[in-house]
Amino acid sequence: MGFVATTLAVCSGTAIFPALRRASFFRMLFHLLTLSLLCALATVMFRLHPFTKGYRDMCAKLDKTFGGLKRSPAGMVPAKDPDQPKTVFFKTMRVDYFPNQEQAASFEPDDDFNAGILWTPTAVANWTRLSQDAYWIMPLVWPTIADNPEKFVEFSNNLRWKAVEKKDFAKTCAALSVPPSDMMPWNDSSDFFDFKTNIMAGIWMNIPSVYGIYLFVGLLFNALLVSPLYILIFTSFSFAFGRAGTLGMKFGELFAIGIYTGFPGTIIATLYTALGLPALDYQGVYLLAYLVYSFPVFSRITREHNPENKNDGTTS
Repeated sequence: MGFVATTLAVCSGTAIFPALRRASFFRMLFHLLTLSLLCALATVMFRLHPFTKGYRDMCAKLDKTFGGLKRSPAGMVPAKDPDQPKTVFFKTMRVDYFPNQEQAASFEPDDDFNAGILWTPTAVANWTRLSQDAYWIMPLVWPTIADNPEKFVEFSNNLRWKAVEKKDFAKTCAALSVPPSDMMPWNDSSDFFDFKTNIMAGIWMNIPSVYGIYLFVGLLFNALLVSPLYILIFTSFSFAFGRAGTLGMKFGELFAIGIYTGFPGTIIATLYTALGLPALDYQGVYLLAYLVYSFPVFSRITREHNPENKNDGTTS
């Protein structure tokens, strides 16, 4: 059976599962890869448009305050009043601009916001509060890798993305400085929506593009690596405690059944993530769906393997 027919059959009942134990490893892998790619694309389609709209609205507010971005000998500065420190507040974050590193060094995040961006002419950093006295800091501008690979590697080795204590916040932000000559060329008075970061392997791209890649790669990572790892662990325990023997199945057959049993969970977890629902993350939804669905699946396989147990009239 092809991918579409198999996925529909797996998600609509358990009748197909006794046959899936004989599915080849490469066909199972192809089906898993195809489902993962489709789910990753669906997540991007659901989440990217509302994110881009919200980001565009945020950039419009920044443009109104700062007048856009401008290239200068000092680095990347506001087009309006580049020598004046300014702050723009949003509902959940703040953007603070300082015309030099000395003024930026006096900045301390307050308790009213859990995230923000600290901007100087030679550094742009995103910070997120991890606890009362610890922050996660991520540089948004790195040395240009094409022209200065040594500086890029040195910058990466000395800083990386890391958690810092509040007492080291200013010192860490000061270490983010990138010489203006190593920054991407900027047109005068570019709007903030055109701002590009090179955190993705040194490739310059705008924030919505980075967000889309983050969503796509994140779901692929969950669907292709983390979820199969859970199935591998469950399969190993089942095999070690003799469940495969009672069902007349080899390890590979038991693993294949587990992977296909997780298909509905992958789809449900994708929709849950794409809709941005609270409380549970992707893996929490996946595991819950997998555990619930595994009972009727293995009950069906058990009845097929032991025909004498088919006395309850159950169909699926």
